[in-house]
Amino acid sequence: MGNGNDSVSLKYLILSFYLPSFFLSLGMGIVNPILPLFARTFDVTFSVAALVVTATGVGRLLIAIPSGIAMDRIGRRPIILIGAALAVVSGLLSGLTQNFLQLLFYRVLTGLSMGMWIGARQTMIADSVRSSIRGKVMSTFMISSTLGLAAGPAMGGFIAELLGFRAPFFIYALVSAISLMLSLFLIRETMPERSASQDRSRKGILGFDGDMTKALLSISFISLAFVTTVSHIRMGAYQVLIPFFGNYSLNFGLVEIGLLLSILAIFLILIATPAGMIMDRYGRKKALVPSMIVSALGIFMFPFVIDLPQAILVSVVMGIGVGLGAGAVATIAADMAPKRSRGLYMSVWRMMGAAGGLIGPVMAGAIIDLYTMEMAFFAVAILLVIAAVVSQVFMKETLQKGDGKGGMFDPLNEN
Repeated sequence: MGNGNDSVSLKYLILSFYLPSFFLSLGMGIVNPILPLFARTFDVTFSVAALVVTATGVGRLLIAIPSGIAMDRIGRRPIILIGAALAVVSGLLSGLTQNFLQLLFYRVLTGLSMGMWIGARQTMIADSVRSSIRGKVMSTFMISSTLGLAAGPAMGGFIAELLGFRAPFFIYALVSAISLMLSLFLIRETMPERSASQDRSRKGILGFDGDMTKALLSISFISLAFVTTVSHIRMGAYQVLIPFFGNYSLNFGLVEIGLLLSILAIFLILIATPAGMIMDRYGRKKALVPSMIVSALGIFMFPFVIDLPQAILVSVVMGIGVGLGAGAVATIAADMAPKRSRGLYMSVWRMMGAAGGLIGPVMAGAIIDLYTMEMAFFAVAILLVIAAVVSQVFMKETLQKGDGKGGMFDPLNEN
């Protein structure tokens, strides 16, 4: 086990955190633009097709608490390795699916894998990095993931056009296998030694002792939970609304749809590092609140698009909005997490994101079926505005101004 105080170098972060995250996200990005359209080939409605995106959120929701408990008891590393291995399996099975229900189940497996992988990675960052530079490190982690999401959609659209809808899933399995190998040979455990003994003596159901319960019932956590849910509703809705609106309203092909998702991700990347610096210098909310407002503006504008250049412009606005908040909610959660139970606390927080990822596609698909695609965009925009208000009014600022100067990748010496 690590002791939580080992020096964390830039080289180590690149090889063990950022590079594996890039490959896993590349696979997800390759699949994203074709997923709801592939589901429609099984002759289901828009709202039912959207369930393949929601299924990933179901998996993340189901695994959140079990993986958090496991992280605090057996360590972060085993959870990462299991998650990466499961991603390989779910990719292969998705490519071989014979009906919609099979596809739905395999996407739940994908959600389980992503929940374990992302959760353990974020907990490792909370273990290893000072609060005063956590925003930069968390945003850089988000960038490594988003690089894959940026490169993936255009690649996935091209592969699907050339080889059919099933081919991207096999590519996803391949790049997930690369991520698994990198993680297997390069990562080291970060769980503090004392966590294991404290787990044995901790009282309360599943580790929810008095301190944990108090933390989860605070107005700051409740506000964070709501904002996290809305931010994931936003991303889940993007994954459904952009392919559907692009294909059915604008007559875009898979390549154009993949291009829009890639542009969104590219501008997220460009903005994320400055956003991380803003978080560490001026406060987390200084990036989070503008992120919600700009995102609301972008998604409100999208239904008025009439051609590809306009769609690209609005995708840029969306990317800027998401980029401003890249890593913000994760950084706030890491700031607020009790040191003794980081894995469990952050897993409860991730449940809120999983719930948003589950709600977003279903909400979007249902509004499309009952009303119009335009109404689905407007509903998400309204939620984002409400989240901006909640962030500003009810969420406390968690940046700790006096938390040491240190280099960018200094360890967290709080344990």
